[in-house]
Amino acid sequence: MIELKLFCSNKNLPIMPGTENTFLSYKMYNSGFYKAIYLMWLLGSDDNVGVNAHIIETSLLSDVELKNGYQDAIKASISNKRYIRRIFGTAHTSGFRFGKSVPALIIYKDGKPIDVYPHAKKEGDANYRFSTTIFEFLELLVEE
Repeated sequence: MIELKLFCSNKNLPIMPGTENTFLSYKMYNSGFYKAIYLMWLLGSDDNVGVNAHIIETSLLSDVELKNGYQDAIKASISNKRYIRRIFGTAHTSGFRFGKSVPALIIYKDGKPIDVYPHAKKEGDANYRFSTTIFEFLELLVEE
């Protein structure tokens, strides 16, 4: 059974400055976020899909619970060679945006984290530049 956990906070979503010249903008990561919420609801309400979908309000989590979620994201990113460090934090401060200003979707199979969105990955010999959003993944999942 596949389980989807969407970590987000209604207190500060979506933050889309769009003016920052950072690794990639928050706007790119949060693109289609409200549609993603709807798709999560669809997946969670259809018993025939075989997917358990949960939306987790991060402002209600303890620091330890939030850190555990981020550690699951790291495990999934390492196993799939995905880059998430600067998506959810900076080079010096890891994960401080996780589930707060940047929502995070972690996919679990048999209780183990197997993928994370949004993420960046390499295209050829280039640095990590290509990003896949939560909405893009969920849209493909719903089409199946």
